[in-house]
Amino acid sequence: FQFHSACVGVCGSHSNRPLSKDADIGFGLLVVVSGTCSTARLQEAGARMSAASKLEESKISPAYLYSNSTSHKGPFSAVAELIDNAYDPDCNATSMHIDLEKINGKPCLMFTDNGNGMNYQTMHHMMSFGYSSKADVGDHKAVGRYGNGFKSGSMRLGKDALVLSRQDDLESVGLLSQTFLERTKADTVKVPMFTWRLPDREIISTDGGDVQTPGSDPYRKLPATNSILPMILKNSPLKTKVEIIKHMNDIASLSEAGNGTRIIIFNLRLNDGQLELDTDKDRHDFVFREFNEEEIGDRSVMLASKAASRQRRSTSTFQENPIRTSLREYCAVLYLKPRMKISLLGKKVRTRFITKELLNSLSDSYKPLGAGRAATRITFGRVRKRGDPYGMMMYHNNRLIEGYVRIGGQKKAVAEAVGVVGVIDCTFLQPTHNKQEFNGGHEYSKFLTALSRKL
Repeated sequence: FQFHSACVGVCGSHSNRPLSKDADIGFGLLVVVSGTCSTARLQEAGARMSAASKLEESKISPAYLYSNSTSHKGPFSAVAELIDNAYDPDCNATSMHIDLEKINGKPCLMFTDNGNGMNYQTMHHMMSFGYSSKADVGDHKAVGRYGNGFKSGSMRLGKDALVLSRQDDLESVGLLSQTFLERTKADTVKVPMFTWRLPDREIISTDGGDVQTPGSDPYRKLPATNSILPMILKNSPLKTKVEIIKHMNDIASLSEAGNGTRIIIFNLRLNDGQLELDTDKDRHDFVFREFNEEEIGDRSVMLASKAASRQRRSTSTFQENPIRTSLREYCAVLYLKPRMKISLLGKKVRTRFITKELLNSLSDSYKPLGAGRAATRITFGRVRKRGDPYGMMMYHNNRLIEGYVRIGGQKKAVAEAVGVVGVIDCTFLQPTHNKQEFNGGHEYSKFLTALSRKL
């Protein structure tokens, strides 16, 4: 515990009481009014408490970065996590660019948005686990809730991620890297980070203050011998300060305010020696190479997975469920009501308002379990062309969770059910933390039964 000299709080009728020798500060929060307790007495109390009840910090093993990423069954849900971070109200980007570039000979995925950008503290929270201050703003519902999306998503796509962000006159850089942690034999996750201020771009650091507090400046200059910048340059695709500045200028060019964030993911995931996300078939799209032997160790499991993969490909063609194989198709329906433009490999994604595309559409409703819960609208309709994908499109707070799910007669290709799409924003259900499916249980089963009956 660290006690600062300026402690401000409310103590009511006890505000003038001196800190007693036996003050109970071992468990809870000590609140004092500035000036009623001396710094020395606070430090003395803190020392007594620390000696009496030392609390260890919980460490996070570097191996957890990989195991956490395996919650994503495929790369598209990992990509969606990074898109969600730009979409959410705290960032509030209006555009997201996803590109594949070689930087100093290394293939890299780049995600660039024109949102609000991050300062040192915000970036540190994003690099940490479980920190999330996201909140809804009006009808703009936050998708992220658990403070895990960036870590699980970026580490699913590659072993390492370099984050560059620009907010007003501050530019911050952070490195989340499994390769760096292996190289340094770290026993817990360490994240090299620095911030510099425009226009001189001299590295500064934070003393823990709040950069948003009017009139305060929590930053101080660091000596020129600081090792963070060389450490990042040594372990990332950007090898010079000039290259970092170039990428910062690229970010600034995307909006009038000049704010935004770029995430560069490198040491990308491979399938049979090739990049998992394939651009050979379409230079403006990423196609998922489904089978990944790297994730399968046991031979019996590998053979079973190969058989399952062959069966999936024979029963689920591109036309039946394109969002499983085409990132462009997936991004087009990722949000029920799109708020942000997405550009993929230099070409804008044509976002779709599915409910407006359906033929012979009909509206229905579903009343979730429990008193006082409002009915939710369901829109049914037919696809425009024979062979187009069909099934249930189930969203949560505007974000796709399960797409083209076939239910009831659709599973048996009953003629009347083939070609029907159902669209519903399932705010009454709870998505899993990776936002790929809904938590199972009685309410979910009851909902699917009712949905099948309505279909």
